[in-house]
Amino acid sequence: MAGQGGVIGTILGWVGYQLGMRTDAASATGSLHAKVKTANDRIGTANPSSGGTDTLFKYDRKIFDRLDEEYEPFSFAKNVSIPTSWTAVKNVTGRSGFLFSAGMLSHSNSYTFYIRITIDGAVVFYGRTSSSSTTANRSPTGILYTPAELHRQDYAYYDSDDRITIRVLWQCGTVSAVLSNIISDPTFPSASLQSPNAVLLSAVPIRFNSSLKIEHYVSGGSSRTADIIHTGVLVKQ
Repeated sequence: MAGQGGVIGTILGWVGYQLGMRTDAASATGSLHAKVKTANDRIGTANPSSGGTDTLFKYDRKIFDRLDEEYEPFSFAKNVSIPTSWTAVKNVTGRSGFLFSAGMLSHSNSYTFYIRITIDGAVVFYGRTSSSSTTANRSPTGILYTPAELHRQDYAYYDSDDRITIRVLWQCGTVSAVLSNIISDPTFPSASLQSPNAVLLSAVPIRFNSSLKIEHYVSGGSSRTADIIHTGVLVKQ
């Protein structure tokens, strides 16, 4: 009997160790009580007041909050004077939303125009136009949301190769231009300066959580005009 009591005591001790106590701290590798507390902490409290990613219920709330978002659209498409130093034409702070498109086009053959797009503090696009005098190189640069601006293929005449070819057109208000350098680099977005007239085609709107800045400047000695466009939405506060 004494031997049986020792075996039973050992078993009960092992079971007690595995079960642990109600006061055990949460631990993924601890006792059963500790593991249950860990699971409970990760599930969280039902109906949280705000969304988050630290508990399952908060993550669900974050998803449903996103589905319930309402938006304020913004859009700009005009010919404007671009200065010789970086100048923000769109500067959003403390707001979230989606950027659809941000681009520019110039028909100047003596000046180079630049665009820089910064989202949540990180440069995601840095492009420039070509200063070539040929029609083939007078093309836009920037990020274009495909369904928004690239709404058709059309016939375009190139004076560089003296023939008619089918190209995708970019629309900025009443101004149209042919895309000549579509980016297909899978490492994009990138803060590096792109080759002239580079265009990133975005299949989906680009989300920004707290800030968006679109800047332009021109090199060549003095301010010059260019066609610029930016479109998107802000989450209503």
